[in-house]
Amino acid sequence: MENKTDKKSADKPIVVPPAPISPPADPPIDFTKLSAAELMAYAAKRMEAERAAAAERIAPMRADESRLISRLADLDRDRADIIKQLADVRDRIRAIDPDAGKSAGQRKTVARINGRDPRLPPAGTLISMQYRGTTYTATTTESAAVLMDGITYNSLSAAARAVGLKHGVDTQFDGYRAFKLNG
Repeated sequence: MENKTDKKSADKPIVVPPAPISPPADPPIDFTKLSAAELMAYAAKRMEAERAAAAERIAPMRADESRLISRLADLDRDRADIIKQLADVRDRIRAIDPDAGKSAGQRKTVARINGRDPRLPPAGTLISMQYRGTTYTATTTESAAVLMDGITYNSLSAAARAVGLKHGVDTQFDGYRAFKLNG
C-alpha cells in the first residue's frame, strides 16, 4: 500500500551520500605497546564502526532501490495493460476489415491466391487508355490477362508498355493507372 510520501518521493532524484573523507576521531595509538588481545579488540571495534558507517550510507540507497523496483513493477503492469488494449483494438479492426494492417503487397498476394486482382474488372470488360492523343481499347480475360489489338498481355502494365513502345517510349507503366482502374 502506497502512502502519499512515496508518490512525492517517486519523482525525486536518487541521492548517494558521500563517503566520509576525514580519518576517525580516535587518538593515535602506538600499536607496538598493545598485546595481541588488545590488537584483536581494537580491530573488532574498528570493523564494527566501519560497518555501522557503511550501513548509514547504504540505508538511503536501499530505500531508493526499493522505491525504484516498485516503480518499475508499476510501469511493467501499465505496459502490459497498454499492449492488451492495443491487441483488443487490432482484433476489433480485423473483425471489421480482415486485410487491415497488411501491406499492399500482402493484400495483392491474398487477392491473387483467392482469384483475380480485385482492381481488375470482370472478364470481357472493355477498358481503354489514352496515350499521346490516341485511344487504345483492350478487353479483360478470365485469366486476368488483357487482350489488345489481337495480342494477349499477361498484365495491364505489359499492355500499357506495348502502347508506349509503339510511340518509341521504352519505360515501365503502372497499368492500373494507365487504364484509370486505380479506384
